[in-house]
Amino acid sequence: MSVKNAFFVILLATASFAQESTYNRALELYSQSKYSESLELLRSAFNQESYEERLLAAMNYVKLGDGSSALAHLSVLDKKSPGKPEVAILLAAAHRILMRLPAAEQVLIRSITLHPNHADLRHELARIYYDTRRYEAARQQIARILTLSPSHQGAIYLDGLIYMREGNYENAEFRFNHMIQLGQMAPALAADVLNNLGYCYEQRGLKAEGGDRLEFVRKALDHYDQALRAVPGHGPATANKARLKLQP
Repeated sequence: MSVKNAFFVILLATASFAQESTYNRALELYSQSKYSESLELLRSAFNQESYEERLLAAMNYVKLGDGSSALAHLSVLDKKSPGKPEVAILLAAAHRILMRLPAAEQVLIRSITLHPNHADLRHELARIYYDTRRYEAARQQIARILTLSPSHQGAIYLDGLIYMREGNYENAEFRFNHMIQLGQMAPALAADVLNNLGYCYEQRGLKAEGGDRLEFVRKALDHYDQALRAVPGHGPATANKARLKLQP
């Protein structure tokens, strides 16, 4: 799943209280996806006692796929403030990079015990359940998230992905269309949603006949094109469109 997680936006807001100009510039570089440059700037005047600087360093390392370096910073923060949501979410992300899903799960469960109404913590836990094919457990978290935050994009999207994986394309289509109706998606998420919606139409077309089948194929191609407009060169949409056009 290539969704860009909303918790990074929350972490940016959490970290924004630091006043040092070096830190603020490093934060700006992070927001521009210049993760290596942000780290280099942080290293030039790193304050080991700064919560915000360690958090930002960990955020950069997670984006760069360096789980071990992220854990080095996050372990220090977790000892000072056990179970803090933004730290727990990043700890889980670092463990996921290192393929330590049980460790990621335990970190999140511990933090949820302290912060039971934190929707993004529950979303990260639901993602782990999805990755390990525990769909009922994932749906329990999704239901709680949508009670707390009815328009939570990550939860709605994950629910659609579960239905897709189960082959229930009508319900998946409903979830993805709901996300489109809600709007305000980042381009990468919009492209993923549109591509998956196109795939649902394509799969439904395989069971249809005559004009209905052609209509599903038309919808699928249209949504693959929309995904490619949202993110030019989007890999899955490019592959899906090419495959569908080759079919008789």
